Amino acid sequence: MDYTIIGNAVNLTARLQSHAEIDGIMLGHETYSLVKDEVAAEEQTPFKVKGFAEPVRAYKVLGLYDDLADEGLVIREEQDGFRFLLDLQKHDKAAAIGKVEELLTRLKK
Repeated sequence: MDYTIIGNAVNLTARLQSHAEIDGIMLGHETYSLVKDEVAAEEQTPFKVKGFAEPVRAYKVLGLYDDLADEGLVIREEQDGFRFLLDLQKHDKAAAIGKVEELLTRLKK
């Protein structure tokens, strides 16, 4: 028992692990809420797991935003009071340019 952990968090972790793809990572909602600014993840359909009365919200980790930016899959800029994140896998460039132009117009007012 010197190196044993117990409890709902451990139970949930084991259940999430069983739903993850090979070499994949699944996060529970509480964990995702703590790392969402650093980790790109996709919400999965909530599912029932043994030991929990309600379906569990889970997120499939896609990667770290810094790594995805290095690969050219996201554009991410941050400064004090400013944060910009564009996922190029979810939006085509024309739509992204339109949205950025809309934001610039609002900023210039």
